[in-house]
Amino acid sequence: MPAVTKRHETIEERLERFSPHRLSARSWASARDDAVSAVLAASPSDETSAVCLISRLCAFLAAHQSWAGEDAPDLAVLLIPASIDAFVAERLRRGERRGTVGLYRSDLRRIARAIGTMAPVAPSGGTRTCAPGVAFWRVVVDEGPFTALVAAYERAARRMRPVTPSRWAQVEATTRLLIGAFGPPSRTWLSSQAGYLARFCVWVASRPERDDRDAELGAEEVLERSLVERFLAGAMADQPGASRSTARSVLRRAVQNLSAAPKPERIAHAPVQPSAPVPLGALLGAAGLRSARTLAD
Repeated sequence: MPAVTKRHETIEERLERFSPHRLSARSWASARDDAVSAVLAASPSDETSAVCLISRLCAFLAAHQSWAGEDAPDLAVLLIPASIDAFVAERLRRGERRGTVGLYRSDLRRIARAIGTMAPVAPSGGTRTCAPGVAFWRVVVDEGPFTALVAAYERAARRMRPVTPSRWAQVEATTRLLIGAFGPPSRTWLSSQAGYLARFCVWVASRPERDDRDAELGAEEVLERSLVERFLAGAMADQPGASRSTARSVLRRAVQNLSAAPKPERIAHAPVQPSAPVPLGALLGAAGLRSARTLAD
């Protein structure tokens, strides 16, 4: 019989199956989307690396005194250099091997850099950088943040279905608003996750319910909360669970933040409002009349 070759899991599929030992089922349900999203932002090279990263992140969250495990952890607040150093110092105090603790420090800092809570490592003088990559970012950044966003999206589109130039023009303004509402922590985030927002906008703009599916997408059209789950169940139904979880986390945060942002004041017709009430006696006096009470007296 021919040998059966076992298909290797993708990183997303392996993270989908991951179950931490240090977090309860309830805490993991709260943290899962954000933890997976952060690990994917760190660009693990394979499934083993991804599991190591998420295992150490879960250990960090389990020990963090500011997170009770009931709500989604705000990694932008929790995973900062001071907290990582405190976590590492406590493990050393408990007598753990320095080599093991060093791996925790390295992986946590790697995730922190990926989500933008820690400054990237400055290249040493003898380190050769990728000239095309440096040139690419120098050009798009010099052209402005939105141009950099478009370029980053085009790179991220390799993981998604391609978006035609006409579609991008249709959703560009609203995609920018969603990304700004999310508050991207780094260029790495733009390259790996901004595409979820663009694809969501294209899906919303293409819905049959729209009166004009060729019209530019308005920001108010993406604020309906049920749209995120419908998008995940439809357009992303064929994607791995980890990818859907990451998309859900990104979209929910962006839509929630955008809906909470101050809205521009609308200039509309305002009917004339009645003035403050005037006592009846004053009106009668102005008309040269007296009130019934006065007449009775």
